[in-house]
Amino acid sequence: MNPNSSPPPEYADTPNLWRVACELSKFKNPYKTADELLALARPMLKEAGHDK
Repeated sequence: MNPNSSPPPEYADTPNLWRVACELSKFKNPYKTADELLALARPMLKEAGHDK
């Protein structure tokens, strides 16, 4: 994935999500990395009311 390329249609409205996916794809274990990032972000998401 190239973060400078245009995102596919399903990500067109969320270009930052496309960039995150591009960055995660560089890790050896992207799913574990994503899980760890979500665990760190969960308290902030809950406080902001986006924990659903």
